[in-house]
Amino acid sequence: MSDEDLIKSSMAATPPAVAKVATIVAISSDGQMRELRKGINGFTCLPDNPSTPGPDPMRGDRNAPECDGLG
Repeated sequence: MSDEDLIKSSMAATPPAVAKVATIVAISSDGQMRELRKGINGFTCLPDNPSTPGPDPMRGDRNAPECDGLG
């Protein structure tokens, strides 16, 4: 997926008002997080994982363990 596609998928995890100013990250195949867009509202969104069934984009705030140090 292109970065644009990853961002679009990530933004589906939350209402548009939150998504448009959230940080967007993607996890690479080696498990490293890559910031695609810096946000300003303390929320972080991750895109759908294509290897799992169904759409599963995620959103977390600064208290979410998977988002530690990202926001």
